[in-house]
Order: sequence, then structure tokens, then C-alpha cells
Amino acid sequence: MKSWFGVLAIIFPLLLLGGCNDVYSNLLAKQGYTAVDHPRAEFGTGTIIKIQGNREEIFIASADECFPGLSAKIHPNPIQLIDAKDTSNLSVDVGGKYVPGGVEQIGGSLGFKSIKTLDVSFGKTTGNDLTVEGFAQYLDKAKVSKRCLGYLTNKENHVILSAARVDSMAFTFHGEKDVNGKVDDSALKNTLTANGVLSYTSTTDHTLSVSQPMYIGYRSFQFNDLGIIQTESPDSPVELQRTNFKLTLDQVRQ
Repeated sequence: MKSWFGVLAIIFPLLLLGGCNDVYSNLLAKQGYTAVDHPRAEFGTGTIIKIQGNREEIFIASADECFPGLSAKIHPNPIQLIDAKDTSNLSVDVGGKYVPGGVEQIGGSLGFKSIKTLDVSFGKTTGNDLTVEGFAQYLDKAKVSKRCLGYLTNKENHVILSAARVDSMAFTFHGEKDVNGKVDDSALKNTLTANGVLSYTSTTDHTLSVSQPMYIGYRSFQFNDLGIIQTESPDSPVELQRTNFKLTLDQVRQ
């Protein structure tokens, strides 16, 4: 029996390492954050999103478009989150969500025919926090446009309460190169800039470093009830009343 315990003691950690290799996402989840489907430069607290069945986030409206001045309510000092610095040998399904613009587009720009695995290195991760109470205080007597009211009453939409941001990321790609595969600098730049990445380097044909902050996770909520009585004018703003609306935090998605 003792020898079996010894064998299990060796096997169990190996199973953990092999099966739970998305350590970064798991650590975010334990702190209440859902990892985004591809990091973005513009995301942030107050963003309204729609979450597709495949976990992809569709961005409906920015904070400034529906909640002007909300940034003043956000905690001024970002909170240091527990994170993982390096994750190696990630499958495309697991690690691909961390690549701005997606693995296929970036891999193709680097001359790959296909990507098999990738290594990801993360910089410091912080949470730009806003409490439920802080949001409730902002919303009390706030006026929103009819268009934004429609977004908030849509049961498919969610509002970002807190956003996790990583200050840098580095990627190493492993896979099969095209016969004449080489880095297409123009395609790489177009893909990255389309996702808000302006500060990056690619010193080899299989690596990419992003040296700017990127939003990588979020906490979100939905309005259970806004308690709104529609005004007669279709274009006039609607005033929210704290005694009427109800917020419900979303569960972490993995």
C-alpha cells in the first residue's frame, strides 16, 4: 500500500500539470474574472457586451457612449491580481484566446501553415475595480439615451463591472511552416492594429511580444429590472432611479 501511495504522489501532480495547463485563466477565475476571447486594448469598466454561444464577446457600446463620467467612480489604484507568469505548450484551443487577433491570423502573418502549440508569458496583471455599490451610486438619477436603454434591457447583453489588465505579453509559436513561409510585416501590423495593438515587436519568425497594457478578463452583471417607465418622446433621455433598478452579478465563464 505504501508503494502505491508513492506512485500516486508522483502521478497526481503530473496529471494536474498535463490536464490543467491553462493556469492563468484558472487563477483569474478564482478571483472572479472571466478571461476574454482575445485581449483588447479598449474594453474597460462600463463596456456593454454580448456573449455569443462560443464565448466570443461582441462589443455593443463603450463606457463613454452610455456611461459618461463613470471613470471617476473606478478605484484609483489598480489591484494586483494573483497571476501566472508563464504557461508553456498550450493547445491552440486553450492558448489561442490570449493572442490578439487570433492564432490563425497571427500565425499566417509569421509564415506558419498551421500552429500546433504556443507558449505565453504574461506581465503583471491588475484589476481596475468598480464595486456594485459604486456603480449603483453612479446610476442613481443618471440619464441614459433611449438607444443605451435598449442595450441595458436586452437580456443578451452584459455590463463590465471590473476589468483585468495585463501590462505585457509574449508569445512563442510552434507548428508547421509554409515551404516559403516568412514574416509578412504588413499583415502582422494590420491584424494587430485592428485589435488596438500599437506597441509590439517580432524579432524572429516564431515570436511576438506585446509591450502595452491589454484587457484580458472581466467581471460583469446584468440588470434584472430597470424599473423604467417609458417616456412619450422616443428621443428623450431616461432617468434611472436607484430604488427601481436591480443588478445581478454574472457567474465566471470558463
